Amino acid sequence: MNIFLRVLFFGIIFLFLSFNNEPTDKLTDKLIGCWKYNKTVKLFVKVNKLTLEETGYEFKTNGKVTIQHFSAKRCGNYKIYNKDYNTTWQATSDSTLVIKYNYNHKTTKRELLIKKLTANFLAFK
Repeated sequence: MNIFLRVLFFGIIFLFLSFNNEPTDKLTDKLIGCWKYNKTVKLFVKVNKLTLEETGYEFKTNGKVTIQHFSAKRCGNYKIYNKDYNTTWQATSDSTLVIKYNYNHKTTKRELLIKKLTANFLAFK
């Protein structure tokens, strides 16, 4: 009977730890803030605020994200394109983000796999 209780106890502990979503919470805590794309190192760098001339993400605590896309093309004059997409995001695991946004009157869902995430750097696969 004593062995049965130990097996039962460790089984319950194992199940509890399996369904614990702490890694997702840690991911969420690290993601909150502004991330600017750095072309030199080909990853996102954490910044205090995105300027109009930068491409990046601003992840907010309420599940909202602003995706800022910037491009400058030269065709006689400099033409600057800047587009903000106000969308939603959700961490579905400790390495996967799902972003939903409207594009051409359609709701699009995109999964992003995180390759590296530290306090200062973010890279997607």
